[in-house]
Amino acid sequence: MYASAEQFIREQDKAAAQAQLMILWRNALYYGDPADLAQIVSLPPPMNYEQALAQQAQEQALAEQQARLKPLRKRSIISISLTIVSIVLSMIAVIAALHLSLILIIIASIVGLGAGAAILQHY
Repeated sequence: MYASAEQFIREQDKAAAQAQLMILWRNALYYGDPADLAQIVSLPPPMNYEQALAQQAQEQALAEQQARLKPLRKRSIISISLTIVSIVLSMIAVIAALHLSLILIIIASIVGLGAGAAILQHY
């Protein structure tokens, strides 16, 4: 197939050479491009075996890193959720304390008015 692509290039049929190389590299991923035909027919250069191994190692390392980070992301989400719940509960406690203070002030006012009226009736 590679020899056919070289022949097509010699015959100035770049489209046929390009198609031939694409078929070759699809079926034989690591064949390579010993005569640099890809550049002639405007194709990206194919990966050789070493490059493919390096890419595979890089992808595997990335997958392992993502697997290690996944539990950390879950812990972060739980931590953020707990923080939000804590803030909401604190706000509810503050609102309840304010309402309780207002209720106590009202009760004290009522009791104070009642005590004041009792004192006034006594005199």
